[in-house]
Amino acid sequence: MNWYLQLPIKVKLMLSFTVIMVLTLAIALFAVQSMRNSQEVATYVNWTLEERYQRIAKMSTAMIEVQRQSDLFIGAIDQAEHNGTPLSISVASELQKSIRELDEAAKSLQLGRFPEQISFLKESSDQINNIFNNSVMPLLSAGQYQEAQSKFLTEVPRYYAPTYSALDEVRSAQIGEVIDQSAVLSDTKGMYGVIVLTLLALVISLVIASLSSRYIKNALSIASENISLMEHYDFSHKAESVYRDEFGALTRSLEELRLNLRSVTGTISTITDKVSAAMQRAQSSTLRLSQNAAGSENRALTVAAATDEMVATTQNIAQNCDTAANLARQTSEKTNEGKDKAQDSINMIHQQVTNTQENSQQIVAMINQSRSIASIVDTINEISAQTNLLALNAAIEAARAGDAGRGFAVVADEVRALANRTGASTNEIAQKIDLIEADANSATDSMDKAMQGISALEEDTSGLEQVLNEIFEHVEMVATQITQIATAAEEQTTATHEISTNMQDLTNSSREVAQIATETQNEIELTSSEIEKLVSTMGRFKL
Repeated sequence: MNWYLQLPIKVKLMLSFTVIMVLTLAIALFAVQSMRNSQEVATYVNWTLEERYQRIAKMSTAMIEVQRQSDLFIGAIDQAEHNGTPLSISVASELQKSIRELDEAAKSLQLGRFPEQISFLKESSDQINNIFNNSVMPLLSAGQYQEAQSKFLTEVPRYYAPTYSALDEVRSAQIGEVIDQSAVLSDTKGMYGVIVLTLLALVISLVIASLSSRYIKNALSIASENISLMEHYDFSHKAESVYRDEFGALTRSLEELRLNLRSVTGTISTITDKVSAAMQRAQSSTLRLSQNAAGSENRALTVAAATDEMVATTQNIAQNCDTAANLARQTSEKTNEGKDKAQDSINMIHQQVTNTQENSQQIVAMINQSRSIASIVDTINEISAQTNLLALNAAIEAARAGDAGRGFAVVADEVRALANRTGASTNEIAQKIDLIEADANSATDSMDKAMQGISALEEDTSGLEQVLNEIFEHVEMVATQITQIATAAEEQTTATHEISTNMQDLTNSSREVAQIATETQNEIELTSSEIEKLVSTMGRFKL
């Protein structure tokens, strides 16, 4: 049956129907032949009975009538002789009429099938006719009744028995032929032939129907089993079929679909794992960013407090300088104390310079961290775009699969929606990071300006120690120097106040960065939860 399995379904069906049609045609031809034979027999029987048998019957009837009229004719002659009266002409006329009808009936017979008997019947009827018309009738006309009777009885009756015998032979032969032909009608061979062919056609039809139904059922079972496996996310079983027809092509298409879905599912699973790992790294990075932002906020608060304290200190210095300008001549004994206080101020300025430099470095580090976060966000964006593209391709492949890929299409849509949400979140993070970086750059510029002012103050206060050392020799110059110190202190107060304002802005920016980092971490946690669901869903597939 391997050759049968290789045939296309159309050829299989055509072959099956052809076999059934050939058997049906054979039955029809056999039945038509039987009907034709029956019709021929019926025609022959009808022709034999209606024409040939009727002609024999007609002659037989005419012969009987001749014999009856002959008896009447003989009786009439005997009566005329006995009574001495003339013979009635009507009796002779009736006999002559019946003999003529007998001769006509004999002439209507055909020699075809019974030439010997028909020839005898024709000859005997002709002899009877000649004897009566040429021999008997002249004697009757001459009034020689006895001679006419004697001639008639001597010549005519000797044909009766042979004629009846010939008629019986022909009649019996015709009836025999009718019986023989009728036997053909009663022959059961034709009927049995039709029955046998019908049963054979029925058996072959049942066999073809059984083979075809079993073949179709097996082919559909193979396709249904493969589709059921893929419906339950099992792509590990190879779709195989021994058929080389349309069902085989269907199975091969299912195998190609299985391989494509397996490849796409494997790719999505791999990318999902990568995205999950990237989201974990992003979560860790945002956590560190949040912690660093909180630390930056605390340090900024500390710097702001120190700056406020420095403002208060410089204001105090300015007040002291004003007092010293009025009491310049009284500061001689307090020069050492002023020198010590000036030295403390110098130390505080040095400390403020150091703190400002550290704050500047921390802001630069925060900018670098923001850029690192931006790089991570770009990576997440790329992964999200790739995931969206793969989800779109998966949705297209699932749409091609029809009902079999409906569940997979839902998963692909969820992946694509998740990728879109991730992309939106990362874009928002990138915008926030850009704001932080801009604020941090602004804070860096402010810190640079503060550093310039503090550096100038440091240079000025560096000369303060020398001035204090020369106070003893230049008391007259103290007022002028103290005035200059008061002016510088006022400028320092202004610069320090500006530093305090900038540090307050930096504190607010750090707080905003911490808040954004917290929101980003929450979004990443939500995304991670969705990715875990996707990983769990992808785990249902058997590759």
